[in-house]
Amino acid sequence: TKQRRDYLEDLITPISTKANDEARAKRMTQNARGRNVYNPSEEEIEMVNVLKRTPVSADNSLVGNRVILDAEINKTHNSLVKELNKSDVKLNKKELNGELERIVDDLQETNPVLVGDASAVAKKIFNKAQQLMAKTDGSPAQLMQVRRDLDKWAKQQGKGSFDGNENAYTVAQRAVRDFLNEKVADAVPETAVLDKLRKQHLLLRTNDRLLPKAAQEADTKIGRLVDNFYIATGTTPPRTMLGKVATVGLATSIVGGAGMLGALPYLATGAGAGTIGYAIYRGSVSPSLRKALSAALKETDKLLSSKLSKEMRKAIQADRVVLVEAIKLPLAPEGADDDE
Repeated sequence: TKQRRDYLEDLITPISTKANDEARAKRMTQNARGRNVYNPSEEEIEMVNVLKRTPVSADNSLVGNRVILDAEINKTHNSLVKELNKSDVKLNKKELNGELERIVDDLQETNPVLVGDASAVAKKIFNKAQQLMAKTDGSPAQLMQVRRDLDKWAKQQGKGSFDGNENAYTVAQRAVRDFLNEKVADAVPETAVLDKLRKQHLLLRTNDRLLPKAAQEADTKIGRLVDNFYIATGTTPPRTMLGKVATVGLATSIVGGAGMLGALPYLATGAGAGTIGYAIYRGSVSPSLRKALSAALKETDKLLSSKLSKEMRKAIQADRVVLVEAIKLPLAPEGADDDE
């Protein structure tokens, strides 16, 4: 339906940043009524078509759709590897390393993101990719596993690996991913393999766009939940948090909000907003974070069992979904939310 297509087009729209907004502005035209209309790229049209065949839905939060997308990516990867295991092809790892080195050099010269410390981070990621490739037997199936292992490793590098914007991690990971896809496609140019490679590529591109928005949504909704908690109960924030509230606003302060609930000391003393966003990006929660989210859910359910206006109840129930979906994320080791 048009409604579902509109939702999917919105889902793949990148988070608003100066660079993303400028890129989208170049694809804007005016229709007969003088309204600005965005003209999607061919790849974006493909992304929407792939998403049509998945369970992602407007009924879920972005965090919930992020989990669904992860499952689709894993399913496609496993199906692709099954096809690749039929191939006896072995790629020359020395040549692959040489090509990857040239890609690194070119990116560091041409990509404006990779300057200063970011350039060193990118080099670290490429070195890790080379280490992972060296451990393979050169088969296409094992090269596809390199992409997966590199993504997993990057997400374990601390909150510095994710800030919601284009950074050394996102640039380098995409470059390695595209490189491996190209090499595998050249080595095993069979229709079934090429179709699955393309589907995986499109799902991963969608995930790249969804992750920062899902992290932002979680921060916003949990902050708003805390805001409504205080409005509904007629209480006020602790004096120790007033400075933060005055600076950034109650609804955007996860750190402040957690302290206000009086039930989440972990978030109150840690970098709450960064912790939540990074956990959503990583796709897992530490025991401490899960405990904090569970405490927030308990307080929320207590509030919902009390007398509330219809509007307030609806607002709290809508934002409560993010808590439930975040708690369901796989468990990460304690300390996973710390900086590198």
